[in-house]
Amino acid sequence: MELAKYKACICEGAAENAIMDILLDYGLLIFSREEMIEEEVIRCRAYKKFMVNYPMYVVGVKLCAFSPREMT
Repeated sequence: MELAKYKACICEGAAENAIMDILLDYGLLIFSREEMIEEEVIRCRAYKKFMVNYPMYVVGVKLCAFSPREMT
């Protein structure tokens, strides 16, 4: 399986962010921190805001927990 060059791991809150940091630190995901945009979990409450803040990245959504309303 080939993944995109850059990955965005977007979490809404502090708890989700902490969980993702642990998973990344222990190498429990199929990608590493080095492959991620800015090499960190991005705290963002809306996909639209993410797209405004990171316009230079083309994002192909593979797994998404945003609602359909937040995606448009």
